[in-house]
Amino acid sequence: MYLRRTYRRYVEALTGGHRVAPDDFLDFEAFRLRMAWADWVRSFSWDAWCTPTCENPVTERRARLLVMRWLRRQGRQAYAAVIYERTPGALLVHPHALVGGLHRTAPKHPTPLAVTHLRESWPHGNIKVEPYYAGMDRPGTYRGASWYLVKTGVDGVTIVGQPVRWRPSR
Repeated sequence: MYLRRTYRRYVEALTGGHRVAPDDFLDFEAFRLRMAWADWVRSFSWDAWCTPTCENPVTERRARLLVMRWLRRQGRQAYAAVIYERTPGALLVHPHALVGGLHRTAPKHPTPLAVTHLRESWPHGNIKVEPYYAGMDRPGTYRGASWYLVKTGVDGVTIVGQPVRWRPSR
């Protein structure tokens, strides 16, 4: 029941507030699968939401190689959930990544130096690094970084490393 209501709101948001029959827009089963994957991705402890770009056009294979090298520079504990997105028409590939496992001094937040190193260690172009706020990416919602990763489907999400489950304090 709750998921159907969320689905209805999602369809209305995409159609500009117009009510349409759910069968006319998006398959509910596909939405449910994306929501399950987004909630699964949300269950891990993330530190940053990153969008690196390259100065020159790259293939998806090359983009994967560059992201793997970049993540290795973050240390052995670093892990990520990555999707490689193509720009419409141009077929240029750029990744989006939720990154976790950065060096921390407090249980919740990575050190500023770790975030700076994450930003400065991408030598191939520009990178946008934002802190990950779990409060803006709540389970059961179609907003936030985890939903963005699965918005085009769940088959494109790549898990790199060994993600750590998020455990709330008691």
